[in-house]
Amino acid sequence: MGGAFAEYMVLPAAAAVPVPVGWGDEQALGMVVNWPTALAALKPLGRIEAGQTVLIHAAAGGTGQVAVRLAKHYGATVIAAASPGKHEVVLALGADHVIDSRATDLAGEVLRLTGGAGADLVLESVGGAVLDASLAAAKRVTGRVVVYGVAGGEAAITNWELVYEHQVHLIGLNIGTLIQAAPQIFGEVMGEMSALLAAGVLGPGRPPPTSWPRGPRRSRNWRRGPPWASWLCCLERECSVRLAGTGLGADVEAFPLAAEEAEDLDRAFARGAEPVR
Repeated sequence: MGGAFAEYMVLPAAAAVPVPVGWGDEQALGMVVNWPTALAALKPLGRIEAGQTVLIHAAAGGTGQVAVRLAKHYGATVIAAASPGKHEVVLALGADHVIDSRATDLAGEVLRLTGGAGADLVLESVGGAVLDASLAAAKRVTGRVVVYGVAGGEAAITNWELVYEHQVHLIGLNIGTLIQAAPQIFGEVMGEMSALLAAGVLGPGRPPPTSWPRGPRRSRNWRRGPPWASWLCCLERECSVRLAGTGLGADVEAFPLAAEEAEDLDRAFARGAEPVR
């Protein structure tokens, strides 16, 4: 992603961040992946303010956890969407409400929790049918939906729907594009991040080590329908990486494939899913 497998790469000065003294490289990974994505989605693009309500999808993921912490720091009421087994993790981060990310009526749950008003801001990293639920869950006219991931596949929205059904602000976020096209905004994000570090709001993470032998040569991005848009997988099954975002702002979770997921990949191979290098 973005030249990450190269020994050297060229990028704008605003995108270069020194590793704080005493931090390991792996601890500082969030400084250029999760944290800027969450910050950009919440502040310059999402315009979050104290007293507002934010819905955060994939709240137990890397970017989602940071977004929950930061939204609470900024004084927002947080509705976090996560699978049932991760609710305690999200609540421990400070979420005010946690809803089942697999629920059939996500928008209805959000509207119930907000007295029918909807969320002022939605951080959307799932895609697929969840995007439609996110639009329905946002406050009419003034609500903002920041989209920074496609883990659940592509979704379609028409101009008719934006005019007559979902009158909201729909904003796309890709950190790589933000760095290139609006370095001044990215500079503001990194300045805010430095202040949060100095204040102790953010600290070094400890991601688990993951073996990924021959990753650059073996990796493929499967795009033929969900969930293949969200997998970057080694052909060796023990080292898969799930992408819950796109570009330099991707939320990367490394984990072993479960048996049923390996079977899904086998079926995708059998159907002739086409790899994109």
